[in-house]
Amino acid sequence: MRFLALSARKDLLRILRDPIALLTWIALPIIMNGMMALIFREGDPMPQGKLLFVDQDQTLVSGLISSAFSREPLSRMILVERMDEPAARKRIDAGDASAMLIVPKGFSDAFFQRKQSTLTLVKNPSARIVPEMIQQAVDIVLEGAFYLQRVLGPDFDRFTSGPPSDLAVAAMSVRTNQLMRQFSYYIDPPLIDLETKVIQQQKKRAPFPVLFFPGMLMLALFGLAVSRSEDIWRERAQGTLRRALATPQNMASYFGGKVLALGAVTALIGALGLVLARYALSAEIHNPAAALLWAPCAGMSFYVLNIIIQLAASDPRSGVMLSMLILFICGMIGGSFFPFEMMPAWLAAIGRFAPNGWLVLRFKEMLQGPIDPVQLFYAFGTLVVLNGIAFYLICVRLRKWSVA
Repeated sequence: MRFLALSARKDLLRILRDPIALLTWIALPIIMNGMMALIFREGDPMPQGKLLFVDQDQTLVSGLISSAFSREPLSRMILVERMDEPAARKRIDAGDASAMLIVPKGFSDAFFQRKQSTLTLVKNPSARIVPEMIQQAVDIVLEGAFYLQRVLGPDFDRFTSGPPSDLAVAAMSVRTNQLMRQFSYYIDPPLIDLETKVIQQQKKRAPFPVLFFPGMLMLALFGLAVSRSEDIWRERAQGTLRRALATPQNMASYFGGKVLALGAVTALIGALGLVLARYALSAEIHNPAAALLWAPCAGMSFYVLNIIIQLAASDPRSGVMLSMLILFICGMIGGSFFPFEMMPAWLAAIGRFAPNGWLVLRFKEMLQGPIDPVQLFYAFGTLVVLNGIAFYLICVRLRKWSVA
């Protein structure tokens, strides 16, 4: 046990003497999740735009056009700014708005007298979604005005020659009441019955940064294991492995110290990642103890896997290239670069069998909700058995490989 502790201490010191590699892989999940948080903000994505409204008519009718953008959901997507035409054209030419709408002088008179009047809409060519929304909203308002003219047009003539008389106002009220009675046949009671049926609400998908977190953390542990597995070549070249063979201690104690040292570092990274997920990403962590233990277990599994790759390579350069290639492939299909929820079903089905894919899925299960103790025991038991077999084969191989 003393030799095991000394071996672990030696490797911890070697890891701390290379802080750049350590900090690089610690910073990876922080940087990647930070980028995802900026790109995919919490909540439903919604386009944002600005409409420059030039009201040359300055009447109640022209004001109704701009009021169409003051109601939800347009009010949350389009900001209306009133200004004169020269300033508005300068802003739209500079690309500082989505569109500019000009209501000409005399628009209200033309509306009541059923004459032609032209509204000018200038759209920003560099934007697509919001200008089209503005145009459709204006079209709806003008179409409503058209049908209002057809229904109440003759009554508007009484108001164009000057202030209406009491008799004209009363007649207009009667006309409006008659129209409401005509339409009441269709709207009270409704001719269409609405039948409501409550269906089970689908489970809300977690925000994108939370979806990325488990895969990013596993990728960081995988990358650190790749970086530390290269050290086995240095110890071979420096004769450290041969001197370890000459001691009364077995190779299992020596290599076990290296595994424990890597496990301690990955436990620290896992704890840092969970704190980041909880307080920076507002992620729910339902089984913190199991998740905290899973991180070093996964890190040691990645390390053992990469040691096997290094021992199978012919030279250090080949070992590094092979490890990085496997890291890239597993990261692409194993839910690290892209969450399984965003991948095609057939690719996600393959990725679940990748080393990091299986570890990512189990890690998500621990984070997202209650987990069956039997399932938890199976997950950790599988890691112990597979790592135990790999550990034994590595120790056997190291005896021959260290003196080759």
